This record gives sequence, C-alpha cells and structure tokens, in this order.
Amino acid sequence: MEPPKILNYGRYIIRAGKLKSGARGIAYLKDKKVIEASSKDVEGVIEVLKEKLDKIDIANNEGRRKPYIGTVKDYVDAFISLDMAPSYSAMLKAHANAANRTMTLNQLAQAANYESLNAAILHYGTLARQVVEFCNLSPRKEKNWSNYVYTCSLADFINENGELIVDDDHHPDWAWQMHEEVFEALKSLNML
Repeated sequence: MEPPKILNYGRYIIRAGKLKSGARGIAYLKDKKVIEASSKDVEGVIEVLKEKLDKIDIANNEGRRKPYIGTVKDYVDAFISLDMAPSYSAMLKAHANAANRTMTLNQLAQAANYESLNAAILHYGTLARQVVEFCNLSPRKEKNWSNYVYTCSLADFINENGELIVDDDHHPDWAWQMHEEVFEALKSLNML
C-alpha cells in the first residue's frame, strides 16, 4: 500500500491516500481537522480539498472589515498555528485586558518585560507580520507612510482623543487600540 500523500496548501496541510475503492483526504490546520473529502483517486481528492479550502477562505475573506484586519477565525487560526514566544502572548494578553483594549508602546514593553521601547516595537511587529503572512492579509500603508505597518493587523494607532492616526508624523502620545476581532479570538482561545 502506498504511503499517504502529504502537502502544504497555504496555511493548511492536506493528507490524502488510497483506499480499497477510491481515495480519501483530510485537510488540517495545524492538528485541527478542517474538512475531508473522497474521490476516485488521490489526485482527485486533493483537487476537491483544494476547492473546498479555497471556498472557505473566500467566504472568510469577505467577512474582513478592512484588508489589513482579519476575522476572528483568522486570528484564532493564527494563534493556534504560530509558535508564539511567551513575550508575544504576554503583550497580547496585557493589551486585550487594558482599558478600552488600548496601550501605549511603553506599556506594551513593560508587559513583556522589555527594557526598551524598540524591543517591544520590534517583537509586536514581528508577531503582527507573522499573522499578516499566515492569514494572507494586506499590511496597512497610508499614502503618507513610508513603510507598511504590520502591527496595524493587531491594533490601530490612535491619538489622545481616540481618533485613528493616518499619517507618519511623530506622535509621542500614540497608543495602540487592539481590534475587536483579535480580542474575540484571544477570548475564544481562553488566552485572557
């Protein structure tokens, strides 16, 4: 008997193999079964699984309120699939539990026991970039910004009046307000 065929398809892993009559396959997200399918042969079952996964992702993507903000499902999938450093979890938890889900960069640094603000910016940005890539989000970039700001997939910059910041001028009072979708994902995973 042939060993099962295993392949990566985006963020999913597909396992498909022959049966006595036909073939069966299962698509996983990390260790969680997403869907299964049967067909007459292994290649056919792989194509059926790919089509079903594409439909799942299209439906999910239509639920995004902005291209750089995922759905609750996106964040749940990312947080269970990505290997997160303890400092990443500490920042997420502190951010989610902060008043109005809002923290300054200094507060995020303190939550992860970083001695410098730059370390917090680097690590929260690294986590955000992993989420963007895993979920296939479009990183936020305003017309006045020189670079993409991956952290905007987790939270948006707001000023002291709670207004969204959409330029790249220096704001010493910048704070991050975590997206409701991120909060709901963390809550559903009992990470709070």
